[in-house]
Amino acid sequence: MVRVISPNGSICWEVGKYVDKGEVFPLDIFYYQIFKKIGLQLRNRIIWRFGHGLHASNRFSERYETILWFTKSDDYTFNLDAVRAPSKYPGKRYFMGPNKGHPSGNPLGKNPSDIRTTIHEDDWILYPFAGVGSTLVAALKNKHNTIRIEKEAEYCKISAERVKALEKGCLKTRPIGQKIHEPSANDKAAAVPEEWKNHSVFGDSK
Repeated sequence: MVRVISPNGSICWEVGKYVDKGEVFPLDIFYYQIFKKIGLQLRNRIIWRFGHGLHASNRFSERYETILWFTKSDDYTFNLDAVRAPSKYPGKRYFMGPNKGHPSGNPLGKNPSDIRTTIHEDDWILYPFAGVGSTLVAALKNKHNTIRIEKEAEYCKISAERVKALEKGCLKTRPIGQKIHEPSANDKAAAVPEEWKNHSVFGDSK
């Protein structure tokens, strides 16, 4: 992965959490160690906040995930003007001092914060663990471009079928208010992949 990133390139990695027997493991603190060991530098830890998700019964319901922005070097590209947010007080000017009468903020907008609630149409989203395509379907509904990665052939097949159904307008969706299935520790979806078990962040290295 590091090999194919350009010298001034970046990678943004979105992660949530892993739950094992009721204990929550925030995955961003584990992935930070992994990316740091391969020579990448963390530039931002961005909080992506959303309004809907799984409901928990014995802890607060999670309503955010973390995006880790890493760069390969100090010479990286950051196009601030392309992502500026509207100013809270557009047109505001200094009322005293040597800059009196001049704009007090950048007319192009302000630097957005590291807490994000939305993305724009035509933005690109990477799903490294795409699963059966739930987030993919949501992205397509909101006119986002996607790159998805999934190792399970069965999940890829289900995901492709759901996308076709969405395009035909016959995709079945869960009724609002219906309880969401929360996998148990024995479900495949909740299991740590075998190839991960030897990694030090998930257990003792062999």
